[in-house]
Amino acid sequence: MASRLFFASSPPGLEPVVAAELADLGLDCGVVPGGVTFTGDPTCAALVPNMHTPTRLLMELTTKPCTSLSKLAEVTRAVRWNEVLVRGGKFDVSVTTQGSRLRNRTAIAKKVEHAIADKLRKEKPSRVPGVQRVSVKLNKDVVTLSIDCGGELLHKRGWRKNSVRAPLRENLAASILMAAGWQGDEPLYDPFCGSGTLLIEAARMVAGCGAGLHSRNYGFSSWPILGPAKKRTALRDWRSPCPIVGSDRDHDSVLAAAKNAQHAGVVMSFKTGDVSEVSPPTDHGLLVANPPWGMRLGQNVEGVYSALGRALDGPFRGWRAIFITPNTAHARRVSGAVELTTFSAGGIRVGLWAVEPRG
Repeated sequence: MASRLFFASSPPGLEPVVAAELADLGLDCGVVPGGVTFTGDPTCAALVPNMHTPTRLLMELTTKPCTSLSKLAEVTRAVRWNEVLVRGGKFDVSVTTQGSRLRNRTAIAKKVEHAIADKLRKEKPSRVPGVQRVSVKLNKDVVTLSIDCGGELLHKRGWRKNSVRAPLRENLAASILMAAGWQGDEPLYDPFCGSGTLLIEAARMVAGCGAGLHSRNYGFSSWPILGPAKKRTALRDWRSPCPIVGSDRDHDSVLAAAKNAQHAGVVMSFKTGDVSEVSPPTDHGLLVANPPWGMRLGQNVEGVYSALGRALDGPFRGWRAIFITPNTAHARRVSGAVELTTFSAGGIRVGLWAVEPRG
């Protein structure tokens, strides 16, 4: 198989985290704004279920000069679409354009759709699950056509059936854990667990079972060039060798987190309690948190961060911590907090803050 260029997208600010994860998968990555790139044959797409931090993984199909819709159709028809699409299969076309003579995204998408359908007309019809995603990127007088290896956004793991307000995306949770250097060899505690995203991601990362559930469809799984995808074994009642514990002052959130953990196939402890009331399961570990921001939920949250700081000065004194917040003043209420990086979460710029153990 010919070598291809891949692009794993991520929120700006988290590219090094994504690059480090993909390097652990044996890929030689280069960091670029908004993600990382690497080259490899199309079988690299099958690594998608093992990627916890990217937002998407795109495989480039062609990059050519393009200044008109007729040229776009010509470039599109030159691609071997029968390697990644089947006649009768569903696909969507997404378009981005910057500095190009072609600006009408609807017209661009229709031109590409018609050219692909024309190219597949002689292929044998087939029914495959899911929807493929074709990316069209026009930058000045150059067009790049790519196929999405994951299909849907990769943060959609398939296990979060019960959610709370303003949930953290799963790939961001994984990025936070990796930025903290957590590898499953120390206890983990989340005093603002919400629907359990940070803890469930942690458990599934350590279990080595892949990011998404075995039932989730990935784009690459129906590519003719790769053949049938191997089915993954479902995780069932897996328990970490180190304590993984979550708490939340909202009892409904605790119930949702417990149900999500069960659906994800992992076992951990959840309890109801305010951050000022909880106690750690051991004398050391990593406290990881996405405290209330107040921006979306209409909360006055200054006291929450003060309570977090007191917990780290008190019962969690031997613990290190990592947390996110969009408000620097709130973060400063936690003594010793140092900002590691910033990134976008839900369209809001947030900071990733770390705290070393007190004693």
